[in-house]
Amino acid sequence: MFKIFDEKINGFLFVIILPLLLFAMSYYGFESSYTRLKTSERPPSFLFTSVYSYRVIPNYLSVQMTDLMEYLINNHLSGFKDFLSKNGTPFYHGLFLMNSFFLLFVRWLLIRY
Repeated sequence: MFKIFDEKINGFLFVIILPLLLFAMSYYGFESSYTRLKTSERPPSFLFTSVYSYRVIPNYLSVQMTDLMEYLINNHLSGFKDFLSKNGTPFYHGLFLMNSFFLLFVRWLLIRY
């Protein structure tokens, strides 16, 4: 009984929690090439004009996620507004959430199939 439960807990920790923890550390723990994105209020124009312009869905999804994060921070997370603004802009937080969702979705697809 305990072996099955322990295996499920270990699987949950290694499959879900560890990747999200490492992902959050890479976004919020280090200053890197994303620093320019961390201080950007809106999605940068190079996402729509350079080679990135061929990524239609992620570019427009980043605009929608920025609007959603601005709405959430101003209306529902007003107590955390100072904390969130210290660690990045709504664009950066939206980018993190979008990439986290994609990471979990791909992990689910790989495990499922």
